Amino acid sequence: MFRSPQLGSSGIGRPYRAPRRHRAPILTALDDTASPHPRRKLICFAAILMLLVLTAAVGPAIPASLRIFDIAPDFSLNVVVALGLLSGPSAGAAAGFGAAYLAAANTPFSPGSIYLTHILAGYGAGMARSAIYTDHPLVAPLVGAAMGVLSESLFYILNPRDPVLWAQGAAAQAICGLIATPLFCIGLRRLLPGDNSWQEAGH
Repeated sequence: MFRSPQLGSSGIGRPYRAPRRHRAPILTALDDTASPHPRRKLICFAAILMLLVLTAAVGPAIPASLRIFDIAPDFSLNVVVALGLLSGPSAGAAAGFGAAYLAAANTPFSPGSIYLTHILAGYGAGMARSAIYTDHPLVAPLVGAAMGVLSESLFYILNPRDPVLWAQGAAAQAICGLIATPLFCIGLRRLLPGDNSWQEAGH
């Protein structure tokens, strides 16, 4: 359909240009032309990978006296959810794959169930980012708690065990997500380049 040209201050007609879509910050980091420093994307991904490695190692190292229901917290899952909230479902799923790869090496359960729960948690957080249009401070902790319960429930379905253990695990992951997810969101928001306000990305 023909669009009439817009007139500038000099009266000369200018062709119509469609508004540029918002790009997720992690995708902006992949584009060398979007940043004057191409190495910044490598630094960004290296920092995220280091964060996943550290969180995967810190959780099992927490003393039993500090654990909730004597269950080691899965902080890497909270990082995955935070990345999904900030950068969308693709970045969340990719982070979930990386976190599951690190977690699968130190668990007696089926590696497939760990991959599935982490990838779906990151993807689900990214989908929540696209559906929720509010900057309320309770969104991040509530999404983190919800993804913790859902991932633990799916893990229980794939690895049947005592329902009491499932309830304790779901409660522990919910509390961990409620506290840790917003903290990781704050840290990752400073790390990711560009405009990383996940609330505005859905507009």
